[in-house]
Amino acid sequence: MKFLIVKLSAIGDVIHALPVAAYLKQAVPGCKISWLVEQASADLVSNNPAIDEVIVFSGKKWVREVSQPGTWLKNMSDARQFFATMRDAKYDAVLELQGLLKSSLLARASSAKVVAGFDDTREFADQFLTHKLNVGNYFGHEVPIVELNLRVAKYVLKVLGLPEPNLPVEFPLPILPASVDVKMLALLISPFCSAPGVGSIEWVDQTGSVLHNPREHGVPQDQSSLDPYSEAIPAMAPIPQVASVPNLGSDVSIPINIVLIPGTTWVTKIWPESKWIELGEQLSARYRCQLVLLGGPAESESNFAIAAGIEAKRPKQLVLNLTGQTSLLDLISVFRKSALVIGADTGPLHLASASGVPKVVGVFGSTPAKRNGPYGPQCETVHLNLDCQPCYSKTCKYGTVACLTDLDSSLVLDAALRSLSS
Repeated sequence: MKFLIVKLSAIGDVIHALPVAAYLKQAVPGCKISWLVEQASADLVSNNPAIDEVIVFSGKKWVREVSQPGTWLKNMSDARQFFATMRDAKYDAVLELQGLLKSSLLARASSAKVVAGFDDTREFADQFLTHKLNVGNYFGHEVPIVELNLRVAKYVLKVLGLPEPNLPVEFPLPILPASVDVKMLALLISPFCSAPGVGSIEWVDQTGSVLHNPREHGVPQDQSSLDPYSEAIPAMAPIPQVASVPNLGSDVSIPINIVLIPGTTWVTKIWPESKWIELGEQLSARYRCQLVLLGGPAESESNFAIAAGIEAKRPKQLVLNLTGQTSLLDLISVFRKSALVIGADTGPLHLASASGVPKVVGVFGSTPAKRNGPYGPQCETVHLNLDCQPCYSKTCKYGTVACLTDLDSSLVLDAALRSLSS
């Protein structure tokens, strides 16, 4: 049995669809799962134990290079090859989870007899499906999008006459190269290595055997001196084993990593910088923690201001600003070594929840917290309940973004403290 999942982007949307691959793998033993994705999110499905084949759609590149005649022949050849490969695969079913005209046309181009997706989505995308699943109001606020995606998977199995078992929701993530864990762990633990009360760190090889003389294996004796970006670190370097998330209880002396992800693409999803500074100050007053700031290059200026603001209020506080320096694989490694992640409605926040390790707190404004929020028992969201929420809009019609500017940092702090003490 061969399935194709069509979920092109964005990062958060692809993460919300990952449980579909895990579900199909368990529900239909021996099946082959392919995933059609755009380059920006390809790392999430590549080298993923639940996905057998990754097909990268280069449509954006083809459009971008239309003004360059020298690329036309190659791009036309690549496009012909792409669609021929889609047709020749002879999928038993295609799951179109994007709900857009582009994605539904690509799904239909596979020539599969079953092309299933949501009824009544945008851009009349459902008109190109062979099988439409009515979930009521697809844009409703009460059902998590993760569960809606899984309904399509069960619907496809029903159409094919296969059993539709109820299975636990799982987020399959890529297998990390050892070099990624070495790089990120070196950054995250080095400030704590010489701190009073911190236990020693054991270094092990790939078989789990303790390295009694790590320096012989290329590991510096002083872990804090390890340059995480050094080319000297081999691809299969030994991985230090430390507890990612201690059981804190009431003990606030245990050093932990707390990740802050302030930025995202919509203005109506961004909590003000001043609120993040207040939150960072309050967290550092209660926990012996390293605050880690994450974001893309577009958030560099804002995150620099947040880091500077926290350090001005708490001069001895550790603030590690990794803005613009992390790949998706790096982020997974960071999250698995953190106790708490707090962020806006953005892809990395959903990646944190998918990693299953840290507690996760989402700060929500224009988007529905229950439908679009981080998924899992270790997650919660903080939001106001204004009459205009959620609006799904990238701009505030009132010009105030009151859903976020009026959201006090004490509410987010309370959620963080609940999460860390639970």
